[in-house]
Amino acid sequence: RFTMLETLREYALECLRAAGEEEQTRRQHAIYYAERAQAAAPHGPAQSTRDAELAKDFSNARAALHWAVEQREIVLGLKLAAHFGRLWFMHGQIREAYAWLEQMLSLDAGAGEQAVPLSLRITVLYGAGRMAISLGKGERATELAQEVLHLAERSGDHASISRALANLGSLAQARGDREQA
Repeated sequence: RFTMLETLREYALECLRAAGEEEQTRRQHAIYYAERAQAAAPHGPAQSTRDAELAKDFSNARAALHWAVEQREIVLGLKLAAHFGRLWFMHGQIREAYAWLEQMLSLDAGAGEQAVPLSLRITVLYGAGRMAISLGKGERATELAQEVLHLAERSGDHASISRALANLGSLAQARGDREQA
């Protein structure tokens, strides 16, 4: 993890462009941070240490996400948005996390069903739904939870079915619809 003056950064990018290595380097950068974030996904007692370490890389995550959007690298962008989104959410940056998830979901919508692994799509939809609830976007949260439920039922993912139903129940309760909840 290095920081450098903006002029040095721009010069380095010019050198990469001149050598024809900018895209390859940016792709490797995005892959590295997606894999790093995925490896730090919630599990085990050392989670807070892994999260704190990964939180130092928010600017790298943003750069990788910008590149993924520009290049329409949907799977890579969804992985980055899902894993870093969880961290942004935990650090109170819910709007940023939600914006990245929605932006990547928007790109995903035009990519076709086979472009993204179903488990990744479910993870991203669920995360976006939880954030929509936190932001008071009940209608959007309901749409997302219903989509998670549909995809989870289709794939037989019982844990995601349970999470989707819990979200739908909470949303119904918030609307005062006790029977639906």
